[in-house]
Amino acid sequence: MPLETPLEIPEIMLLVASCLRDEELAQCLRVSRTWRDLFRPLRWREVRVGHKFREPPFNSSGDYPRCFGPRPVDIYHHRDLILDLTLFGDTAGLDKYNYPNLHKLAIDYTCGTGDSEQKVDLALTEMFPSLIDLRFEKVPVGVTSWITLFAHHHIRILTLCNILVNTDDAPTFWKACAKLENLEMDRVIIQGGRIPADMMFDRMRTLYVWEAKEMDETSLIDLALRCPKLEELILATVVISPDTPPKPINLPIPKECWPHLENLQLECNIQDADLGSILEGVGNLICLDLHSCTMGEQAFRALGLHFSTLVELNLQNCFSATSSMFRDIMCSCPELEVLKANNVFANDVTEGGPWVCQLLRKLKICFLFGSSETYLQLLIFERLSTLVQLECLTLYYLDFEYYDERRILEFRLDFGLSHLESLKQLTTLDFNYPYVPQIGMLEVAWMKTNWQNLTRISGELNDNPNENERVISALSKRGIYREWSE
Repeated sequence: MPLETPLEIPEIMLLVASCLRDEELAQCLRVSRTWRDLFRPLRWREVRVGHKFREPPFNSSGDYPRCFGPRPVDIYHHRDLILDLTLFGDTAGLDKYNYPNLHKLAIDYTCGTGDSEQKVDLALTEMFPSLIDLRFEKVPVGVTSWITLFAHHHIRILTLCNILVNTDDAPTFWKACAKLENLEMDRVIIQGGRIPADMMFDRMRTLYVWEAKEMDETSLIDLALRCPKLEELILATVVISPDTPPKPINLPIPKECWPHLENLQLECNIQDADLGSILEGVGNLICLDLHSCTMGEQAFRALGLHFSTLVELNLQNCFSATSSMFRDIMCSCPELEVLKANNVFANDVTEGGPWVCQLLRKLKICFLFGSSETYLQLLIFERLSTLVQLECLTLYYLDFEYYDERRILEFRLDFGLSHLESLKQLTTLDFNYPYVPQIGMLEVAWMKTNWQNLTRISGELNDNPNENERVISALSKRGIYREWSE
């Protein structure tokens, strides 16, 4: 018998259901028995529930919701359908139910739970036999949870935020981590910080450690060296003062010790020689983001080993990187699609061969000129005109005292803006404060004619308030909208 409507085809109904909110799915359950059977698993596959939230001190009216999400009795009856469960605060024993098909569990005590000192101990193997992904946020985790984490057969991903692992529990914690493929730690305190000498993490593919208060740069690199199969590595210590000299990492870092590593992000106070050793230890980098590291000759030479494979490079906050380094990057990285640079002196970056980064889609850069170098602005615009795949261009100014005698790129027609007619893919222009491009009505008309895909401009566009308002109004009439800079 032929079907009467497309909605009777299960595949189409599932596609429609994937676009519906929870309350809309709940209404679909009431349409018919067929719809109930089809939509019920989708309605219960992801559950967010919280109980007994502490009311914020500024809310004296008492209307802050103390409970949200399904009732515990309904969760119990549908627990076999739940694949993703997040428990906020005191959840009245919901973590003690058996969820036979649960893949992801998050327990979040950020909003308060009453007795924050009571340890949470989970029978992970018994209650969550199919669990793959586990997250704790601000939860006082008991040692039993680390023991059962090690014993669990399926857990591969662990995310911790604002967690304390005391000295006695640390060995069990590291033992549990040895079976993981993905470990993310944000503001986690591991008392003692020391990893057992013979501990290796042979399954680890992704390691993310952010502001580990008991681990310095040496400890973080030691942890990473115990993960030879890493594909993504993100390490950050606590906030670093710019006046703090880097400490040497007293560990041997073998060449190509991370042959599979493709994504590397370091926000650490690492000296040039150690950064060079780290970059030599990586196979073929695709994404690199450095913050507070020292980029000297040795590190830059090691970075050159990855010029042929780099797709995304962020050195915006690596202030030791020089103009000539950025020039060499733009002349040597054919696969580069995203580049975030800091200060680039025009007399350096206009030297050398052509820019080979013809796949560049996003560029964030600060061009600086001496008082007698205004003629170089035309050369910069000519260089930029070769980046025909560019979609987002961000120009900014690092407002350092010793740049007071430097000028910034004048983003105007009479300085060479017309050369950028070739950037047909451009959709976004960002001018980050204190950079003000002095755009006028002539530039507005030119942009509309030549950049048909441009839809967004951010930042102040002209120092003159009246002219600024005229420009913003004219841009909006042409479908180009102005937003605040990031």
